Amino acid sequence: MLYSENLYASRKPTSLRVSKDREEDTNPLSEIGKGFSAGIDQLQGLIGGGGKALAGSLFGNDEWFVDGMQYYNEQMTDAMRNEAAVGSLEEIDGFVDGVNYTAYIIGNLGSSLLGGGISGAAGGAIAKGGLKKIAAKAMDKAIKPSAEKLAKRMDKKDAKLYWEEIQKYY
Repeated sequence: MLYSENLYASRKPTSLRVSKDREEDTNPLSEIGKGFSAGIDQLQGLIGGGGKALAGSLFGNDEWFVDGMQYYNEQMTDAMRNEAAVGSLEEIDGFVDGVNYTAYIIGNLGSSLLGGGISGAAGGAIAKGGLKKIAAKAMDKAIKPSAEKLAKRMDKKDAKLYWEEIQKYY
């Protein structure tokens, strides 16, 4: 299932508009904090909501898709509540603005690097343990019987050469 406007519209929409009618604290430490917080919300939206929506789309589960998109929008709204005091290069008007802009970017990148590091460590652990076992079982079930059948048809010299070639890849 691909993104469906009618399906998604059946749920209560979450507004992505955030009011800018608030006093801005523009020191570099607060900008780093806002950037980090916004980055965490963005990661939660992308991994949690986007991941669930993708799984729903892949498996044809409309409820997962809609819930995932709803969660994604909620997290992006939360991220927008922590917007930078200086949101783009064009808005920089002097040294202090440049420092605040850079501080926000550093905070936002910090949360992304932290999330990526945690995801990478978890993925590495899964790959190291479980994936090798799965690959070994698949090899035994699929490749080994085919190789044995082929070896029976070949003479021993050809079978040995074939096996040596196979081992180069595994």
